Amino acid sequence: MKRFGFTLMEVAVAAALIAILASATVPTFIDYLDMRNAETTAKALAAIGNGIISYQSIVHTNGGTTNVYPDSISSLTNPIAVTTRNSCNVAYNNGGANTSTLLSTFNSAFPYATFYIPFGGYPTPLGNVDATVTRNTGNTSMSITMTGIDSMDAARLERYIDGDDVNITANQTGGTFRVTGFTGGGGTPKKANVGYVIPVAAKC
Repeated sequence: MKRFGFTLMEVAVAAALIAILASATVPTFIDYLDMRNAETTAKALAAIGNGIISYQSIVHTNGGTTNVYPDSISSLTNPIAVTTRNSCNVAYNNGGANTSTLLSTFNSAFPYATFYIPFGGYPTPLGNVDATVTRNTGNTSMSITMTGIDSMDAARLERYIDGDDVNITANQTGGTFRVTGFTGGGGTPKKANVGYVIPVAAKC
């Protein structure tokens, strides 16, 4: 008589083999997803940074008498108005480079990013890119910031952007990607506040 199905021993052996294979492949797949998310986020930060530089270049080239940077990343894909303020907190109707007659020229070059950036910031797989562009101490650089992202994700971004994650706390003052502070720990998930630094051509 023919026997159909599997014995309990055969099922147990198959289950054990599946468990072994799963334990070997799942962490690798998770690591792959983590690095892909870091790569996607890093590319978004770089694109926003390039957009800010392009924005300044258009303003300066098309009649601007000073170097002007946006105060919000949403300005890269939303038209400028005369009441819009730049990173020096000066409105475009304040004279000089900020005259309303130049607005049509500035806006005709839109967008400065290849993806739409809403007014509340830009969502990435690792968290939201803050809406405000921050001028750093001394006005020699600006930062695109992310607040409260996972500290391990911060380390992955450091690895992808600057190629160094040996000691992320030591990378707070150098490189393009910087950690500006930590929160949590001691039983709660450790979070990091980070910045993507852009050189500034002129002070306020």
